[in-house]
This record gives sequence, structure tokens and C-alpha cells, in this order.
Amino acid sequence: MPQPLQRERPDRSPARGASNFQPRYLGAPAGEDPTAAANALFHSELAAAAPPAQLGADDIVFGHMITRRQFFGFARYAERMAARRAQLVLLLRYEPAHYDHPLSDEAAKRLQAAFSRGVRIRLASDSARLADQFERLYGLPVEVLPIPHTGRLTATAVPSAEGRPLHVVSLGNARDEKGLLDLFDVVRILHLRGDLDRFRFSFQVNDPTPLLVPAITQFAAERHAAVRLIHAPLESEAYYGLLQDADIVALPYWRSIYEARTSGVLLEALAAAKPVICTADTWMSDQVEATGAGRVAPDRNPTALALALMECARDYERHAAQAAAAAGSWVATHNPQSFAAALINGAAARPRARKLHAAVLYPWGDGLQRSSGASQRVNSLIDLLAETAAEVRVLQDTRHPPVRRGNVVWEATPVLERASADPARQAQARRWAALGVKNDEDIYLRLADAAAHDAGLAARIDHLVRSSDIVFVEYPFWAPLVAAAARRHGRPWVVTAHDILSDQVKRSPAWLRWATRRMELAGLRAADHVATLSVEDAQRLTAWGVPAEPIEVGLDTAAMRPLPADVRPLVDALCGLPADDLPLLLFVGSRYGPNQRAAEALRAMAPSLRARRALSWSAPAPSLRPAAPSPRWARWMNSPCGCFTRPPPWFWRRWRRARALRSRRSTLWALARPC
Repeated sequence: MPQPLQRERPDRSPARGASNFQPRYLGAPAGEDPTAAANALFHSELAAAAPPAQLGADDIVFGHMITRRQFFGFARYAERMAARRAQLVLLLRYEPAHYDHPLSDEAAKRLQAAFSRGVRIRLASDSARLADQFERLYGLPVEVLPIPHTGRLTATAVPSAEGRPLHVVSLGNARDEKGLLDLFDVVRILHLRGDLDRFRFSFQVNDPTPLLVPAITQFAAERHAAVRLIHAPLESEAYYGLLQDADIVALPYWRSIYEARTSGVLLEALAAAKPVICTADTWMSDQVEATGAGRVAPDRNPTALALALMECARDYERHAAQAAAAAGSWVATHNPQSFAAALINGAAARPRARKLHAAVLYPWGDGLQRSSGASQRVNSLIDLLAETAAEVRVLQDTRHPPVRRGNVVWEATPVLERASADPARQAQARRWAALGVKNDEDIYLRLADAAAHDAGLAARIDHLVRSSDIVFVEYPFWAPLVAAAARRHGRPWVVTAHDILSDQVKRSPAWLRWATRRMELAGLRAADHVATLSVEDAQRLTAWGVPAEPIEVGLDTAAMRPLPADVRPLVDALCGLPADDLPLLLFVGSRYGPNQRAAEALRAMAPSLRARRALSWSAPAPSLRPAAPSPRWARWMNSPCGCFTRPPPWFWRRWRRARALRSRRSTLWALARPC
């Protein structure tokens, strides 16, 4: 089945003003920032058309659908406005990415300063989701204005679906983020299932983006009799006629763009009392679920979209009746009169039951795979946050496109990869190697140094910190960047010390251990709070002047319960062991170097303990994941073991202490205590 086409999201933010305005700022001189040029020109023209000094107390300056090309210009204009006189209302209708620019940050600061001295500044949006996001970004209250729907369509009587195919329409010009390719796949799925005769489809495909043209051509060549492709733009009467004739309006818009943005097509559909199929966890789904007028489907999932369409068709009369019942209140809220009243007098207060937005910064690249102890621990934290947070955004050091899993978004930036290609960082690595660094033990310093010289990482961290309520940082490598961003935006943050990193420097010269300790302590001291995975690490850090709180990793004890049946023969068969009654020792750990050396040591100790052999497992056992059920094999492996051990953070400290006892038997019990 064809996959949705991927492309870079275009910048759709240029202002639409007078005909002699747009070419001037788009044609900014070479070397000049076009955003800065656009704002300068916009401010000069706005100040000339409506001089701030001439504004009266009842005047309103309304900035409609502004982007980063006008935001700073409006902020400069606000600085010239008198306190407690005219109002400046700025409507922010696009997602925050349309405002990403240093000038937008400066504009927010200037608007805050003008607001503090009494200038009547009002930020507004038409989406409660966008309002929440902009309040976190810019530190000013954001109200939600009604949408001025013109009321051209009115609800009609609920039609019967008996004996006729339901008419499904997709309206608007052909853009990939509107889910057109997913709708093509829905038609194919219904055709394969033999259910296509239950529907007829009308898809607007006019003005397609270049990457969509081949897909539209291929789909047209399939010649589905139940599908009508509309290649020409529709005049208003034809558009409203098509909407009026529809039974279901399909809006499978990409969540990456429409998570918080409003949709004019959805507005028209609900006003016309049409059931809607739309993408889950978006502003559109909020409206559909509140009214019951349709179904929602997961983002960019044609199979789920086809099932949602079938479910809506099976209970069409109920959905249509709910849409008809909700249309009246919808139009009563969203109309030109209510919009004008809210613009003049202020919008009604909205509920403030906003959930937490959290950011997690993870400096390795295995977070999605859960392939190490650190990734298991950070995923446990993420799972816990996801239960109550509105959204959790995770940034890790690797390269992959954003991945959304529920309300968790995984993002990536290849910090170490960029540093490895930097000649200055390469030269530094050669100098350290010449100074006696062994076993790659300078990795911690290299990670911190790579972060300190990565402007792209600094920008990503600043954006994450600014748009979050709290920030969790794993390891201290990125701590200086987080500390700077947290000070700028007033956000609390916590850093987790998984280990005492300088203790891992064992075979290299003393200067490397000293430099590593200096780096990690500096990063930890900058944090608001420090957590460790063991009491001993917390005590050591506190003694060094870094107050820390131990939060030990828990186990899913329910998953570790013994099985009622004797599974020892099954374990012997799985592992190729001889059948006898000698005790079995199980070691669980990742392929991290110290874990592999510990496993070899335990194998060597097994004969002296009268154990048949020490069995090592080369990947983390799922039974060690807190609050996660264990696969059956993990319980099989754990049940027959007379001793179970894993390498906790204090592993090597006890190893050195036990080695001093000169006893191999004492060494094992020091490591595995209690058994």
C-alpha cells in the first residue's frame, strides 16, 4: 500500500497585504534577514497609517493572523502606545513554529514590558490548544476568540442512510498534510474488503503540490467508479453545494501541523450538521468528541481511518442526529456578531485545567529501543509522566524523524555525530589520546564538550525549555545549556546522576578523572534538584557540595513471583544445560563493558560456589522494567535461580571493596547481596 509522501513543510506565513507590499520585503537586500526586513517595513507602514500618538481610548488595533514577519513590528508599535488608552489585539492562528525566530522572542519581551506599564495588549487565538502553547511561550495571557462563521449553511433534516451509498467528501485544495493520500488508501482498503459500494467519494484535488501530482495521477488511473476527483477550483456556490450534499466530511489532517490549529472546513461541516471523521488528539477532535458528531482516527493510519468510516456508517443516523443537535449551539457561538463582541469587550474566560508539559533530555541514542539500563530508567520516568502530563517531549542524541507515541514525542539531534565531523573536536581527541587516554574513557568529556560547542543543540534545548513546565535532564553533559535556558525562561529542572562518572575513569591518567569530575560537578551544581540512583551516590555528592536525593530504580515484583509449576527442565532445555540439581546463578545486564566483565567474573566463580554454571543474559530483562509486565521467558529464567544478580550503580565500588578481601567467594556475595 502506498505510503504518505514526505516533504519539508513550507513556510506559509507571508503576510497578504497591499500589492506593493509583499514584493518589497520578500526582495530584501542580499545578506539582510528577510524576517527583520519584513518587520521593519511592516512597522513603518503601520505607524504611518495609524500613528500611535493619535489613537483614542476606544480605538482597537487588530492584528489578524500575524506571523513572525509582523510580530516584532507590532511589539515596536506597542512600545509607542500610551498606557490605558487604545487596545492592541494580536490574533495568533498558526502553530508556534511559524513564530520561531530570535525577533519573536525579543517581541515577547517588549510586549511584556509594555503590558507591565499599562498598555492594553491582548494576545488571542481561535484555538484553546494554541492559547495554552502561546501562554507558555510568551508569558502573557491569551484569550480564545470565536470564529466568525458567516452562516451560509444551515442544518437540514437528518437523511436516512437506507438503500443508498453514503457520500464522503474531502474539501479544499490538494495538500499532503490534509491526508489526501490516506483517503486514497481508504478507498483501496474498502475495495479489497468489498465494502466500497456502501460509499461514494468526492475529493477536491485542485492545485496539488508537486509531490502529490504522481499519486493523484496513479489513483485516477485505477478508475474507481465510486470516486469523483474534482480537478478544478470550486466557486463558492459549488463548494457549499458539495458540502450540503455530503453525508460525511473526511478531515484526516496530519497532527504534526493541525494538532492545535483550527480548520475552516470543520467549522463549515459542523455548522451544516455534517458528521466528521478527523484525526485524534487535535483541535478538530476536541470539537467532534464534544458534540458526538462523528468519529476520530489515529494520525496517518489509513486502516484505522477506514474502520472509523465503517463505524460511522453503521450508526450513521445517530451521528447525524447528534451533529444536527449541536449545529445550533455551534453557530450561535461562532458567528461574526459574537466575534465582534469578543474583540471589543474581551472573550469569555476559558477553563484553566491545563495539564503539565514536560521535557526530557537524554544524551544517548537508544531511548526508543530500551536497549540499556539508562534507557530503561528514562523510559520508566517518561511512562510515569505520560500518565498525567498533556505532552512529554524527549530529545536524544541520534538521528531520526520525530516519533509520536501517544502523548510522548521523541525528537533527535545528532550532537556527537556533528562533533565527530568537526576538525577542532577531532584534533582535541587526538591530543587527549596522546596524553594517555585509554578505553574511550574520555567519552564523558567529549559529550560535554560537543554540547558546549553545538549551537543547534542550544537552540533546540532553549525551545524545549521555553515550551515546557518542567525539564528532566539525564546525566550532566547538557546541564550548562539547560541552566542558561531555564534562567531565561524561569523553568524548574532536575538532573539525574545515573553514576559518578569520574569513577568510570579507571585506566587513564589522573588528569582525565579530575577533569571528568570537575565537569560533572559543575553540571550538577547548576541544577535546581539532583537525583541519584543510589543512597551512596547521593551521600558522596552531598559531601562534595551537591545536595542530592536518592531515587532508586524499582522492580516489578509482581512479575518476579515464582511459577507454580516446576519449570527447571524447560530452563535447562532453553539454555542447553545438563539436567542436574546444582544451583543456577542468573546475571542480567546490558552489553555495557563493565557488565560483560562482571559476567565473565561470575562464570569463573561458579565452580567454587558449587553452582553448575553461571548463566548470563546479554540484554536487559524486561522484568526489570518498573510497572511493566514481564514476558513468560523472564519468569521461566528467574524461577529456578538460587541466586539472582544484576549490576547496580554501586557495582564496581563493592567489587573493589570485595576484591580487597582476597576471596573469590566473598567477592560474589558482596556483589549479589542479598540473595
